[in-house]
Formats: sequence, C-alpha cells, structure tokens
Amino acid sequence: MKKYIIYFKEMPRKEKIKFLLYVFIIISLFASLIYEVIMYYKAPGRNVIDSDIRTKSDYLLGIIMLVAVSVAMCIPIVLRRHFHLYIPYILEIAFLLFFYCAVYLGEVRNFYYIVPHWDDILHSSSAIMLAIVGYSIVYLLNRKEIVKLTPFFISLFAFLFAFSIGSLWEVYEFICDSLFSVNSQKYALDDGTLLIGHAALVDTMKDIMVDCAGAFLTSSIGYIIMKRKKVVSTKFFLHPESESVKTLTLTTELKKMTPEMIEQVERESKEANKKNSTSKSDSEPPKD
Repeated sequence: MKKYIIYFKEMPRKEKIKFLLYVFIIISLFASLIYEVIMYYKAPGRNVIDSDIRTKSDYLLGIIMLVAVSVAMCIPIVLRRHFHLYIPYILEIAFLLFFYCAVYLGEVRNFYYIVPHWDDILHSSSAIMLAIVGYSIVYLLNRKEIVKLTPFFISLFAFLFAFSIGSLWEVYEFICDSLFSVNSQKYALDDGTLLIGHAALVDTMKDIMVDCAGAFLTSSIGYIIMKRKKVVSTKFFLHPESESVKTLTLTTELKKMTPEMIEQVERESKEANKKNSTSKSDSEPPKD
C-alpha cells in the first residue's frame, strides 16, 4: 500500500486531480445505485396524492441513468488504452463533471426540479463538448492526407455531429419511456397525468433546440477562428498520443500523400510508440 501512495505522490498535479475526480464520481455513482435499487422496491407504484414522493418509475429512471453513465465513463479510458488517443485534460474533466451533474445531481439529487434550467445548461454544455469531438474526428480522418478542407465544411460537420448525438439522446429517452414506463421526456405530470398535444412535446423539442444552439455556437466560433487564422491547433482535439501538438491545415493543395510520405509518418509513429511504451513501463507502480 505504501508503494502505491508513493506512486500517487509522484504523479503530475493534473493527473492527481483527474484520478481523484474519477474516484469521487465512481464512489458517488456506486453508492447512489445501491440507494436507488433499495428505494425502488420501497417506493409506491404511482403517486396521486403528494407529487414530492418519488415513485418506482422515478427510481427506475435513476437506475438506468446511473448504469448508462457508468458505461460512458469508460469511453475515455478505452480510447486512451486501446486506441492510444490523447484526450485533452480540460475536455476529459469537462466530461466527468458533466456526468456527475447530469446523473448524481440531476437525477439522484433532483436538481432537474430544484435548479431552474438545469436541464438546459447540461444540454448546451454537452453540445459544446460534442462539437469539439466533431472537430477531432475531422482531424483524425484526414491527418494522413493533405486535403483542402474549407472552414465551413469542418464547422458544418462539427455542428451536425453534435446535433445528431443530441437527437439520438432524445431517441434513447423515448425508448426508455416506451420500454420501462418512465418519464424521462416529461410527457406526464408528477401524478401520472398524461400531457396532450403540444404540451407533451415541449420538453423534447426544447432539449433539441438547446442542443442545436450549443452546437451552432461552438461551430460558429470554430469557423471564425479558422477563417481568420487559416489553421487551428489540435491541442484541444483528440489525437494520437504518438503525435505532438500539430495543426489542421485548411489551405493546403488538394493531393494525397505519396506512399513514401505515409511510410515515413508510420515509421516515426512506431518509434514514438516504442518510446512511450518504454517510459510508461518505467513509470508503472511497483507490484507487490
């Protein structure tokens, strides 16, 4: 145990913060999951008297969200370990805080009902982060080719990517409501009364419009930056760990890299991977 404590002390400050945040969120989600499962069996099937009392459907929705977010939290780890992608520190911290605010504070602590516009804040935040991921995808797909990509095209792709994921989330909520009779799309009142017509669509359409606004804002800012500077730094993008911070060029000639150029890039990438694996093995915590 002492060896691991020493290893933790030797970690960079940013890695310590990220590690502690992971541990804190995992403990919070695990404890909340146990609590939600226990309360699910104790809760009434439907509440028609006191709207402040949570029903089985409320706890079931919390359980589904906790499981889904627990799986989603593994995505950065999988990308880093199996695909060797560098995830910017700020972006990873933002995603972790988003998960915590959306599930623990939102569903478990009822911030969706206590804090005004809590749902809108989370949807706009997720759209901004997903737009950045959209820019990253363009970079990853085109990093081995010299292709003329206009700022408008790249920004459009980032916008559509973020907007599509936001729309898929609404599909996910609809499926959950249909299969488990929960109320994630807020198509019913707290007492179970079904909303009719336009009122039943308000929550879903509002979420989609907020996603659209967040994605549009981020892609517009990216478009303006690229239009003025012609290049955009990849330090805020997902990119291979073997590559240093480079730039995504938007004004190059329209031609593919020659086989010799690709071979050279791959050779440099392999050498960098060997150096990274060697340095990682030296920095791994000692085994008992």
